[in-house]
Amino acid sequence: MSDVIVKVSKFITDGEIKVLRQYCEGTEVDWNVGGQPADTIWYNRVIQAAQLPITSPIRRLLYSIAARTRRQIETYGTGPLYLQTLQIVKWQKGDNLDPPHADAEHVDPNYPEPHPFPMRHYSALVYINDDYDGGEIYFVNQNLKPKIEPGMLVHFTGKREDLHGVTEVTRGLRYTIPMWFTRDKQFEMEILPEERAL
Repeated sequence: MSDVIVKVSKFITDGEIKVLRQYCEGTEVDWNVGGQPADTIWYNRVIQAAQLPITSPIRRLLYSIAARTRRQIETYGTGPLYLQTLQIVKWQKGDNLDPPHADAEHVDPNYPEPHPFPMRHYSALVYINDDYDGGEIYFVNQNLKPKIEPGMLVHFTGKREDLHGVTEVTRGLRYTIPMWFTRDKQFEMEILPEERAL
């Protein structure tokens, strides 16, 4: 796959969007599933799919979306890919992701410490909603800021060529499904046999 930003509209169905939206807005949702540390910006904002109950229909739906995303990315000649991380993330007023970063490489190639996630060869994001202001993903080197649509998939590489950030959310709540894929099977996350068959 060359360094290209791919946008796929209506990647998930209106019915799936509705189910996910209702789940995200539910009063019983634990937004710290997976135990993000309290001193990080991700505390109380992340649901790790692998930590949801095995019987959860939301877990099954997330793994189904991830399987479809993996097949979509593989059409770009990546070779076999394996799901490394699968989440739902909530973005509230004031949240942003700045400065821009790459998911598998440091911005500075001479940075002295190794990157924590060099196995994240490909990144993907599915949008659940768009009724918020701000919260736009942007790609520095491509001078690109895709217009957000519910159900849209955006995928790209983890390389520094695909530096990206998220502008500050100024109104409302932004719900997304971020996923990372690896070429290295040893970094594949927990997937049950029935989820692998999706």
